[in-house]
Amino acid sequence: MANLGAKTVSAIAVVDLANEMIMHHLISEAELAALSIDVINEYHLFKNNEAIVEHRLAEVHLVALWNLVDTQSEFAFDVGNAVNKQSKGILANWISYSDTLAQAFDIFTQNIGLLNHAEQWQVTEGETYVELEFQYQSALTYANAAIERSMVALIAWANSFVQQPLVVHSASFSFPEPRHRSKYEALFGSTLTFNSGANRIVLLKTQLYQKLDSANPYLRDVLQERSHAVQRSINSLTSVAASVTELLVKDLAIYCSIERTLSVLHMSRATLYRKLKEENTTFSNLVKQTRVIKFTLLKEQGLSSEECATELGFSDVSSFYRFRKSV
Repeated sequence: MANLGAKTVSAIAVVDLANEMIMHHLISEAELAALSIDVINEYHLFKNNEAIVEHRLAEVHLVALWNLVDTQSEFAFDVGNAVNKQSKGILANWISYSDTLAQAFDIFTQNIGLLNHAEQWQVTEGETYVELEFQYQSALTYANAAIERSMVALIAWANSFVQQPLVVHSASFSFPEPRHRSKYEALFGSTLTFNSGANRIVLLKTQLYQKLDSANPYLRDVLQERSHAVQRSINSLTSVAASVTELLVKDLAIYCSIERTLSVLHMSRATLYRKLKEENTTFSNLVKQTRVIKFTLLKEQGLSSEECATELGFSDVSSFYRFRKSV
């Protein structure tokens, strides 16, 4: 089998976003269930106050949800700026027991895969300032709203850990200036650049020396060991369903053909069926799930029925019509 690297993210990241979208009436529970059975199941666990901090979900679900958000709305900023302690994943719990913000940033940037492997923070230290540069590195395309949320959340969570809020020296963003610039100025200061070549936050180094009120070396060491165990589990986990989904997301029109998928996976039809059954799914279910997600995005683009049929891998428009009636 080809090593496609089944990409997953913290279930908390997906479920918290889904929960916020439901509360803001951007999506209904029924629509969430149609997008993914896995996500709705984790969502129900979350709503029942059951622990999901070590659970994982396919990265594609996170990307699909962000693609439903209007990039000019204030939703992503508000979600990033609202610190919800109930939504702390294992990484957030770990860093909350750091001695200083500098240590918290170091743990965060070095172990970001516990949250989302695609999030990449590069730290550059100068004599006076420290630059934090952010980007998504993924085969999937993240919406600008996702970038906005991550940039805002970094400062919001840092501020929640210390008594003296951070004063940002300057900040730049790769996306266009939003209508809610005033909210950016309140959090990032007035020295802002949009449509920049990078997403970057510049801080005074001395601010990172602040001590965390929640510092606890013992609990930090406990969470470190547990986090490393989770990371080893992530690294060793080979999910055939996630590998198939990754192919479908890459090119649904090609890989909705099981023969093309089997060729890439170097797997027989019987083996694929057996492995997917062990993961409580089927190839047809994965194809339909991916089609539902992509169709939701295609509707926003105003494509014709013929174009949608092609993008979704249907051989004729009549098959597409039957699919459309079923979702």
